[in-house]
Amino acid sequence: MKYKPCWDLLHRFSENHARMRIPDQYKKLYDEMRAISDREYFPAIKEDLGRFLQFLSLLKQPKKIFEFGSGYGQSAFWFLLSINNIENNIEAIYLTETKERLWKYYDSLPWPQEWLLKINYYRGDAFKAIEELNVEEIDLLFMDGQKSSYLDFFLRIENRMSTDFPIVVVDNIFWKGNILNDLSNQQSNQQLNQQTDLIKKMSYPSVNGIEKFYNYINNSNWHSIFFPYYDGVLLLYK
Repeated sequence: MKYKPCWDLLHRFSENHARMRIPDQYKKLYDEMRAISDREYFPAIKEDLGRFLQFLSLLKQPKKIFEFGSGYGQSAFWFLLSINNIENNIEAIYLTETKERLWKYYDSLPWPQEWLLKINYYRGDAFKAIEELNVEEIDLLFMDGQKSSYLDFFLRIENRMSTDFPIVVVDNIFWKGNILNDLSNQQSNQQLNQQTDLIKKMSYPSVNGIEKFYNYINNSNWHSIFFPYYDGVLLLYK
C-alpha cells in the first residue's frame, strides 16, 4: 500500500511541537505573535521554518544577524531563542521593515529586556539601513523582503558579509509555491517543458526578481541548498 502523506496534518504537528519546545518565559511573546499573524492575515514565517532558523543560529553562533524584511520580529524571535542555549551568542540583530502598520505591533509585543538590548529595529528601507547603520561583518543574513529586490539588495550587502563561513537564508524562493504545485501536476516531459517555458515568460516582478537572483547565485562562488519549507527556502554558504 502506497503511503500518501497529509501535509496539513504534518504542518499542524510541527507547529504544536515547536510551541512545546519554547521555554515558558517566552510563550507569551510567541502566542501574541501568532495572534497578530492570525488576526491580520500577515504571512509570518511558520513554526517549522522558525525552528530551522533557531537550529542554524545554534550551529553558526553568529555575532551579527541582518534581516531584509522583518515584519514585527517573528523571525528574530527564533534566532534569539538560541541565546537561551549558548552564552555570549548574538551581539546584534538588525531588523528592517518598511510597512508602517507593522511597527506598532513590534512596539506592542512583550520583548524580553535582554533581547531588546540586541535588537536594532530599523523603520524604513533595508538599503538605507545598510548605510546608516554602517553594518559590517554580518555572519547570518535572512532575506524575506520584496522579492523583486532580492538581487539588488544582495549585491549591496554581499561585501559586508563575514569572511568566516557566512550564511544566507532566502525565503519564498519558489514564490507562493505555485511553481512547484503546477509542475508536480504535469504528466509528461512535454508538459513539463511547456510549463517551464510559461514560467520563464511570466512578467510578475517577484518571479523575475527571484529568477535574476537564481542566475547570479548559480554563477557565483556561493554554495546553495534548497529546503522545501512552504514557499521554498534557499540556504547559501561559502
